[in-house]
Amino acid sequence: MLTERARLAIMESRRWLSQREAAEYLGFSTRFLSRETAAGRLPVIRAGAGKALRYDRTDLDAYMLRHREERPPPTE
Repeated sequence: MLTERARLAIMESRRWLSQREAAEYLGFSTRFLSRETAAGRLPVIRAGAGKALRYDRTDLDAYMLRHREERPPPTE
């Protein structure tokens, strides 16, 4: 059985992630990820005979950068 750290290291070394892995990578639920994908805010490809969804990790990183919370500088 893999430790959490080992599992995350493996996930971060892979370019294409399943929907579950992508949701975990972003810290979102699969339901939220599905809504973002359906709305066209997150690119996805369908791969394999079963047409499983695959997310490109670089797209996930770009999504997070576009949606990060802008915080004002601390006041003294």
